[in-house]
Amino acid sequence: MKVALARPVLAAACALAAAAPAAAGQIMALRWEEAFPIAAAPDSVHFNARFRDAAGAWHRLETWRNADRSLHRRTDDRIDLFALRSAGGEMHLRLLDRARRIAADVSRTNLYRIGVYADAFGLAHVIDRPRGAYQVETAPAPPGIAAADCRWRALVRQQPQPSRTLVCWSETWGLPLVIVDADATPLEVFRVEAIDRRADEAPADALPAVPAGYAVVDVNDEIDPAAD
Repeated sequence: MKVALARPVLAAACALAAAAPAAAGQIMALRWEEAFPIAAAPDSVHFNARFRDAAGAWHRLETWRNADRSLHRRTDDRIDLFALRSAGGEMHLRLLDRARRIAADVSRTNLYRIGVYADAFGLAHVIDRPRGAYQVETAPAPPGIAAADCRWRALVRQQPQPSRTLVCWSETWGLPLVIVDADATPLEVFRVEAIDRRADEAPADALPAVPAGYAVVDVNDEIDPAAD
């Protein structure tokens, strides 16, 4: 799943924000790191969530995050995505399609080569930093959307078309607990339903073995055969 979600603000506004807290109801522009801090989150994070696709159907997501070293995401008990960061910083991905019994391997660098941007922050923390012009602001809670223990942010993007997404961010877990599409009537598109510190059963220092009987697709070879 990708739930696709500040351009730098004026220096004077940044200085003002740093100098004093916001008055009640005041909207403040924030840097990405200010809006979505992750430093306080524990290394081991496990959560169950639901998300809405473009057609409006709900799906299940279960994720295990091991700091910035490894990640395991399971969608609808059908697709497992494993991500492992090597010592050199490269991210290696293995996707297991349990319904079709296919395993696919690819590196983040090779995904970039074909225009697919598997953002490390987005994989580990659900929301992607936009590649085009954007701004992040403090925001009030949208009407009719329940949320606790998180702070609302508005992510305003200019490209590929103007959009406004509301994110209730938990600094404790380094995750959005609720995401709302605010372009029209506020529409909830993501919600964490349970969260804890349970570690993944998959190894944290290696991609899991491909199950017996799976067809293996080396996407790296398809993208860059000269690297063999």
